[in-house]
Amino acid sequence: MLMFAVPNGGSRRRIEAKIMKAEGVTAGVADVLFLYPNSEYHGLCIEFKTEKGRQQPSQKCFQQAVEAQGYQYAIVRSVEDFIELVKKYVFQTRKA
Repeated sequence: MLMFAVPNGGSRRRIEAKIMKAEGVTAGVADVLFLYPNSEYHGLCIEFKTEKGRQQPSQKCFQQAVEAQGYQYAIVRSVEDFIELVKKYVFQTRKA
């Protein structure tokens, strides 16, 4: 599958968090990665936030890093926003 969730969030027991960190879990990585290039981007990184949710500094850092490498990064606040974003991304064409 070219779209998958990244299980970074949530609270965990200390030992579980330590194991995940050793396995390479990185703070700030977007919630969903879509590894499908379109005419403008290499892929799409999607961060889910509540209506009032804000990015953490590590998420802003991740956003800057992936955008510098040619990926689109977007924040969505509802399932409807997510669906619309993915549709637009898949059918996006490069502007002349």
